[in-house]
Amino acid sequence: MVLGDVELPVYNEEEDVVVLRGTIAYSDEAGVVATKDEYVVSENGEISIKNGEKMFTQVVTDFTKVGIEAEDDTTLIFRLTQKKSAWQVKTQLASAITSVVHVKNFRDGLIEDGSRTTYGTHANQLVSFGVYRLVEWQEGSFYIFERNEEHRDAEKYRIKRIRYDIIADQSVIVNEYKAGRADVAGVSGDYFATYEKSPHLKLSPVTTIFRFAFGKDRGKDGDPANDNPIIGYEEFRRAIYFAVDREEYTSTVRKPGDPTHGFLGPIYFSSEENTVAYRDSEPGKGVLADYSPETKGYDQAKARTLFAEAVAKAVADDKLTEGEKVSIELVLFDAESNRKMAEWLKNQLETTFGNDKFELVVKTVGDKELDAAWDEGNFELTFGGWQGMQFWAPAMLQVYSSGSGKDYMLEAGFETGNAELQVSLPRGRAAVQSWVDEIKEIAEEERTESQRSYLIKFEEFLSKFGQDEATADILTATYDYVWEVAYSEILDFETYEGRTDDSDTITAALEGELMRQMIAVPLSTSVNAAVYSARVKFDAHAFHARMGWGGLKYMSLEAPAQ
Repeated sequence: MVLGDVELPVYNEEEDVVVLRGTIAYSDEAGVVATKDEYVVSENGEISIKNGEKMFTQVVTDFTKVGIEAEDDTTLIFRLTQKKSAWQVKTQLASAITSVVHVKNFRDGLIEDGSRTTYGTHANQLVSFGVYRLVEWQEGSFYIFERNEEHRDAEKYRIKRIRYDIIADQSVIVNEYKAGRADVAGVSGDYFATYEKSPHLKLSPVTTIFRFAFGKDRGKDGDPANDNPIIGYEEFRRAIYFAVDREEYTSTVRKPGDPTHGFLGPIYFSSEENTVAYRDSEPGKGVLADYSPETKGYDQAKARTLFAEAVAKAVADDKLTEGEKVSIELVLFDAESNRKMAEWLKNQLETTFGNDKFELVVKTVGDKELDAAWDEGNFELTFGGWQGMQFWAPAMLQVYSSGSGKDYMLEAGFETGNAELQVSLPRGRAAVQSWVDEIKEIAEEERTESQRSYLIKFEEFLSKFGQDEATADILTATYDYVWEVAYSEILDFETYEGRTDDSDTITAALEGELMRQMIAVPLSTSVNAAVYSARVKFDAHAFHARMGWGGLKYMSLEAPAQ
């Protein structure tokens, strides 16, 4: 295959490798060009790489300069070029890119002149080494694991054998549990009521958060003629927020669940370094202080007041006529659980505002129709959820950005990505200033490319702080800059005292903007429910946001009575 005048690499399917063809031009600082029988291509053709020949041909002779040293047969010493937290180092080392190499498989996979290997491809997969070994299995039926006695922590895992039966039907799983043939069964949904009071029930919140998303620009065309004008009033959206009784919802309509009145649930952390869940931090609690935290965002009186204010404004703006009934449409997937939820919401809102003044029209649709409605913003209110990124809360909030998260954002007609935030970061500012000073102490000609690049970014960051005493520690920047640059890049350069507090402050600033605009009505966090047999014992007495129930390391099986 040829791209322009450049022949593309050929994929060898049998060996699962890419074979390079043609030439690549390398140019040094003086502009001297050398040619080698290897190259890299892009959509535009051949790429010229500065010092590329050295990158491909250099041989390491002094491993003390690499930063990795073997102290003995089981201990490696890593020398970092920047300060990083233990969590950051562990995360990097957990990646397959930096995992320990299986020497035999690596060597067996060497191809051509020995310069490359198939190790790490589908044909020669990475070898992992865990606490349990898979010793027997039958596809679609069961797996049996036994404790790996050679593992360094083997003795800390008291359960020596695990049989995992693959059962798709929840009723069958529950029946196996009842008959004493299974030690654990998931009991969410219809079975939860049966085991809700069981002493053997374990509840585990997850990251999945559901909310009602607003669409104030129907069709995403910027034409107000297509829109329901009442959605455009912030007071109305807030009225909906305060009219929702989340505690009732998670205890009656869809249980188990955790009533969630912010955009992040109980197990999110602002960074891997943070030891306290964001929701339990001072910034995490403070950002919701004005949203009836004692009742999880439910305040019927406030909802009625805000509704009346929104209607009065709409009448004054000739968007509604005096006495006209307000009506909005809820679009959601046609499923029994969703219909039950929609019926509950309809009753909640119409009871709060009065069914002579307000109506919720429910429209259930199929998969394709719902996808189209979401893509086109063809809804006034809809139901959706997000999950993941438990230890990167600010990055999780990217999905609500109209800029960097526009491909993920469900809400329509809101400008969040360019919203201007003010974030108090005295320790972050001081840390960055110290890094700038350190780089400037290095002679300009001796600075690395990385140092030059960071210096530009650091100085741009510092320029966004106020110039007088009152604002000197306040960063003024867009929503996208705060999470994408300040949090993810600048303040992640090195560890510094107070960085975990800054991470919580940044998360609160982002979430606070979403709450201010009220782009959606947060509803609940999913909670997994499982019931265990009496012989399964847990060391943990309560669920922990980071550790959960502890996993197999903190579980044991009670020996049967003699």
